[in-house]
Amino acid sequence: MGQRLLLFNYNRYSLLGRPNIPRSPDLPVCTPEQVEAPDVLEATARKYQLVLDQQPGDITFVNNHAIVHSREAFHDDAEHVRHLVRLWLRNNEMAWDLPRELQYSSKKLFYNSEVEEQWNITPQPRLTFKIFETLGP
Repeated sequence: MGQRLLLFNYNRYSLLGRPNIPRSPDLPVCTPEQVEAPDVLEATARKYQLVLDQQPGDITFVNNHAIVHSREAFHDDAEHVRHLVRLWLRNNEMAWDLPRELQYSSKKLFYNSEVEEQWNITPQPRLTFKIFETLGP
């Protein structure tokens, strides 16, 4: 029997919306249990969380389909500026087969000739992204 993997893709705001991010009208109305489910999931994640003591220069690699992760809020000021570099890597020989529902973002990112490769590791002007600017359809 082949290896069994637990794949996970979670975004509370896509499911429930928030004041500045409306919930898709295409989604069915949530039951009370479905509204409560993200709270239960997040409480369980907090109960068993592993907190990394990141230091300047540290690098963390995360498989977005294998681990539920988050980061604490960070506010830049004159003395404290976070430089976050997001890097998407894929090894075709070792990559997990994704279910159809999770293939869209992967195909858009790794197999789309219109997506220009960018390496913004050198300091550049600060870029900001709204939470709803994702790779989803």
